[in-house]
Amino acid sequence: MEYGDPDTEDGRKMLAALSPYRKVNEIRTPLFLAHGGDDPRVTPAESELVYASLRGRGHDCKLIRIDHEGHGFTRRTNREKVFGAMMRFVETRARSA
Repeated sequence: MEYGDPDTEDGRKMLAALSPYRKVNEIRTPLFLAHGGDDPRVTPAESELVYASLRGRGHDCKLIRIDHEGHGFTRRTNREKVFGAMMRFVETRARSA
């Protein structure tokens, strides 16, 4: 286990402290999130929670979830989807800046 054991109280506290959700109020720039649907380290629900919280505040963000990928994108077609979507996200915002 790299970061905290979710089966212990101390581990759960450590994981909660590391959660990006705790920092959503500090995000000031557009945010692109990509998550593997089978991620064994970070549940996709974590990204969905961050995304929903930001969208609820009217923040500019995008979430894509890639099924059958873990903590990273190993399949070429999925990497192309993620990086293509990321580039479109950045290019759109750079043009309007």
